[in-house]
Amino acid sequence: MVKDDFVYHYIDSLKLMLKNQRPVSEAMKLLKFEELMLYLLEKYPQIILSFQPERKTNFDDIALKKIVEINLMNNLTLEELAFLCNTSLSTFKRRFMKLYGMPPNKWILQRRMEKAAHLLKNYHIRTSEVFYQVGYENHSSFSQSFKHTFGKTPKEYQTQLLNA
Repeated sequence: MVKDDFVYHYIDSLKLMLKNQRPVSEAMKLLKFEELMLYLLEKYPQIILSFQPERKTNFDDIALKKIVEINLMNNLTLEELAFLCNTSLSTFKRRFMKLYGMPPNKWILQRRMEKAAHLLKNYHIRTSEVFYQVGYENHSSFSQSFKHTFGKTPKEYQTQLLNA
């Protein structure tokens, strides 16, 4: 970018506003920001528009995280999560791996087991009630996953905590 008189004067106008030592209203901040963005967009459209794809990716990543975390305790398949994220299954898995650093099934299992352990430890909920709260349809598969994760059944885990 070349030296630009408008940008220099814009910065000077901000300095004058701040020199006043009165708080700048949110409306004024927004207006000044819009002024700068509109000017830059008209003067340097190629440079400004080149930032857009990254912004879209960040927005898509935020949307994916939100959808995954909202539905964490629902019994949804990866295909259903991918559908909710408006992506193919392979794209969903790839983006998930980039965001969370592990495959979706492993991450989801970890979070559900952490939640189950938390419920058993802190709320003394019966194990027969926990499985549904952490996204399982039956007690048997929940107990199997819990035992695989913690080395004990949910009941053994809870009993050990109560006796400690």
